[in-house]
Amino acid sequence: MTQDEGAAAFRAAAQALREAGDKDLRREVSASLREVTKPFGARIIRHGAVEMPHRGGLSARLAKARMTQTNAMNGRSPGIGMRFKVREGYDLAALDKGNLKHPVFARPGRPRVWATQRVPRDAYTREFLAGRDQVAGELVHTLESVTERIAQRSKR
Repeated sequence: MTQDEGAAAFRAAAQALREAGDKDLRREVSASLREVTKPFGARIIRHGAVEMPHRGGLSARLAKARMTQTNAMNGRSPGIGMRFKVREGYDLAALDKGNLKHPVFARPGRPRVWATQRVPRDAYTREFLAGRDQVAGELVHTLESVTERIAQRSKR
């Protein structure tokens, strides 16, 4: 399935879900979508963190990142959004571009200085791109099964 075919199938399933108007079914669909994306998000976090510097514990702190997901089934462009956050406040977008900004602690009495360090570029993006098509197919399959259930309910 091409990316355009997957997007069209996703839109069609989202519209069928909207038209059904069943809130319980929407909750069930959201839970099913999370079941697909949660392991994918964890894999992105894990692979991105492994490529970051281990000295000083950066890699371990980044491995504790959390993913949140938004499901947009209404509007003109339904879709699923994934966001990643780290408790310590690291800018994951900047890290993915290859820049790590961190404080350098000087001797007592001297001010703290901020330094920019180069880190591997696209550490998170590579893993996302590697698994994107497979996960998109699973998401479309999940929504197509929901569409079939809606069609069966309407025939009753």
